[in-house]
Amino acid sequence: MEPIFQSIRETTMLKTATIASIRHLLSKVPAINTKDLAGELSDHNEYKLLKDTAEETVVSFRLGSNTVRLMHAKDLDKDTKDSYNKSNRAKHAKSKIDEILDEPSMPVEVQKLLMASMMRERATKLVKAEARPCQYGKGFFETLRSDAREHYWLGMDRSQRESYRVEASRQPDPDTEEYLTIIKANWKPAWQNGRYDTDYFRRYLADQVSAKQIWELVEEDIFIVTDKHRRVVFASIERLAQLLFGRDISGLLERALDNWSFFTPLPLPESTRHVVDRYIRKLHPVLNPETASVEKLPMAKMAIAHYGCWSQKGDRNARRVQQTLDSTFMRCAAQSNSRSLFKKLCSSVFAKASEMIRFLVETLDPEYYRECLDIVSQLPEDERVKFTDQDFVSLFALGVNPYTQRHRDSNDVSGGLAGLITLGSYEGESMKLAATLINWLTGW
Repeated sequence: MEPIFQSIRETTMLKTATIASIRHLLSKVPAINTKDLAGELSDHNEYKLLKDTAEETVVSFRLGSNTVRLMHAKDLDKDTKDSYNKSNRAKHAKSKIDEILDEPSMPVEVQKLLMASMMRERATKLVKAEARPCQYGKGFFETLRSDAREHYWLGMDRSQRESYRVEASRQPDPDTEEYLTIIKANWKPAWQNGRYDTDYFRRYLADQVSAKQIWELVEEDIFIVTDKHRRVVFASIERLAQLLFGRDISGLLERALDNWSFFTPLPLPESTRHVVDRYIRKLHPVLNPETASVEKLPMAKMAIAHYGCWSQKGDRNARRVQQTLDSTFMRCAAQSNSRSLFKKLCSSVFAKASEMIRFLVETLDPEYYRECLDIVSQLPEDERVKFTDQDFVSLFALGVNPYTQRHRDSNDVSGGLAGLITLGSYEGESMKLAATLINWLTGW
């Protein structure tokens, strides 16, 4: 692995006309009217005006070998979180979803009956209790309820769900009643479909419907969204690693991370908060070590590790910062080799990732970039993980074959930057950006 790290570390950013033209575009986005910018920079001064309303202006044009889409969302305010959900765009999409998925949330009585039926079908060998709480192991009923919701929304069609709601209103048979008593005795007060009791499987189904029938598909190579003040909300460039460093280095980055994930014990993705992840993993059994063949076992991996430093849960102002558990290699004892290579991983792979994100952020929002530099430089030296000589990123999440549902990391540091870089072959659907209600057709 060391020769790979060295090759990555010694490679510098290419100096090409394409890179120069993209950098020039990025510098102009926050300062110039969207239509004027498209007319100025597009090949032959030709562009398509896809939309021009009180809420948004969207243009598409060609910039050399790349296609570009710029979206000026005049109804979004980067500093006002509610502006995303209160925009006419979001309201229209929600009404369309409700029209297509015209079903109520899974009723509580249906949840209880389906959980009882699943317990009965699985012939669970547990001591039955009378109408009082009973210990079945930590998380048993949470998992069972999640499985019931999954089966209801993703294992039944509309008519089957309607029939089951009718069945839940009737008196159950004696065998099911016995298990239903156990379910009721262990039912938690918070499980009432309230504000903080989100039905993630219904949301997942709604997202699938939205992606196919409502959200617009974006296929341009470069896509940038700005808010009402022309501050950047989202920016993406396809094949950025190849553009900046060449195809060979892009391949080495993939190879380095593949080797690292093979030799280093990495934690499984969290399933407590992202409950639909378990369902997603069922759709890809080739990644399950329990079901993979001996030949494919080395590739049967799905993991996420966090390298760098972060604040404690709930501390969104980062009053106390500490290294992540993965950065200290405390998950198991046999990690001396990985620990010795960690600095080289940071100075090569993560450093190149930083350069890619810097290419976008430094040009699109120089003031914000300088602020990030200043904040990271003041983090405690003994808790920071050094990636480059001028770090503006403090944490990297390394995902290996990650599949996850739409979610918002509400515990992230306020005003923090989130960057996403993908490497390797990709199978799946397009990237969904619910904040702007579009599909971004990825081709990294």
